[in-house]
Amino acid sequence: KLVALTTRKVILLVLLMLLALPFLMVPTSEIFSTSAAWGADSVWQAYVAYTQGEVSREVYEESLLKYVYFHNWFDFRRGCQSGSEECSTLF
Repeated sequence: KLVALTTRKVILLVLLMLLALPFLMVPTSEIFSTSAAWGADSVWQAYVAYTQGEVSREVYEESLLKYVYFHNWFDFRRGCQSGSEECSTLF
């Protein structure tokens, strides 16, 4: 009788886990942010630090320019020209 009761409880526990597990899953899109979200967050943090007087305006502007440069739809990622000062790695 004890074995049958234990077996029944284990079966119910497994079925409950099978039903509850999909509700505990988090979609991958919510775990990993896009580069646009990371960039916007970086610009926002720089702006807040600038408005609170923690950093200079140049830090905020550099953050904004870096975001715009990396997410420019019209730049076809041709790569850096040798000797070019307008390269994304310089930001």
